[in-house]
Amino acid sequence: MRFRTDTLISYPKVSFILLIQHHKIREVVYGVLVDFVGGFTSAFEILSTEKIPEWGSKPKVTGGVLEDECRQLSRQFELQQKETK
Repeated sequence: MRFRTDTLISYPKVSFILLIQHHKIREVVYGVLVDFVGGFTSAFEILSTEKIPEWGSKPKVTGGVLEDECRQLSRQFELQQKETK
């Protein structure tokens, strides 16, 4: 089974980790690191844990893909959020 998303995700969000592990997705690719809430890039390295037996092996993780573009989209999103408040 191959999963595809048309949504740009700048980091592996903690809320997506259960989905990734449950479906045994073998590779995760993301663009931008996040210090505090990333499921792989923060103190909460949930994506890389092998301490949950039901999850099995951790997926391969590749970061920094289209990093500049991800940062630009992230900034645009933040500006739009500020404008709507």
